[in-house]
Amino acid sequence: GSSDVAKKELMKKIGQQLEQASVNDLLIRAPEGDKSMYDVDTVKNIVREFLTRHQNSEIESTEGEENWEMQKPGILSEASKLMVAKLIDAYLAEIAGDPNLPVLKFVELADMLSGISRPGHDGLYRAIDMYLKEHPEVSKSERKRICRLMDCKKLSVDACMHAVQNERLPMRVIVQVLFFEQVRAAATSGTSTPDLPRSIRDLNNGSLRSSRSTPNGDEEWDTVATAEELKALKSEVAALRLENTRGSDKASFHKVKGILMTKKIFTKLWSSKGGNGETSG
Repeated sequence: GSSDVAKKELMKKIGQQLEQASVNDLLIRAPEGDKSMYDVDTVKNIVREFLTRHQNSEIESTEGEENWEMQKPGILSEASKLMVAKLIDAYLAEIAGDPNLPVLKFVELADMLSGISRPGHDGLYRAIDMYLKEHPEVSKSERKRICRLMDCKKLSVDACMHAVQNERLPMRVIVQVLFFEQVRAAATSGTSTPDLPRSIRDLNNGSLRSSRSTPNGDEEWDTVATAEELKALKSEVAALRLENTRGSDKASFHKVKGILMTKKIFTKLWSSKGGNGETSG
């Protein structure tokens, strides 16, 4: 009816100036009878309006002068896209506490903004962590899917330190975070990046993601680390950071490698070094 048309128009208007909204503006109560606390579908529609405006502006800007995009009012700038990405990250963290929020709705909303290249993924990591904390019952595949939303390379040092001690994350993610943190520390201290076996490099390049040839290995990557493993990693990462400031990244990396080898999958991966042909992947 007319109320639906009015609602659609309102969503369009909000979508056109979404970068000016706050998280509270988006915390719309779910319709009566809905198990979830918040109306995520409406927010998805608003984000869709925002992104449609972006796509339309791209078409228009290619038809005119080079600076057309800057001249035309209401056209998206990179800054406004980043503001919306940050807004939705914060919104996801807020709704993550809803025990009845399905994984699919969380993932779909986060996925809508995957085309916007954020400089950092700390906000997204916080939302993912909040969701996993409030939904311990999620399956291994759901945990894997939700963690794929973030890019470990884009986590700050503080977020990395939190992630490698986080018992809610799959081992796959913890190893990726450790790897990128080690590369960053080596770059900062001006020392060389540690020599990695191809299997670990492949993991960080994402090639193991679609691998069907090693189902058991892939499953082990997706298990959650035990408290003992995380405790050991925590102390070694602290030592790693301390030693990296002294420029001895090689020694500290081997220490962490030793800890990781306590898990069967890592023993398998590290022992495969040299057996797979060390061509860079």
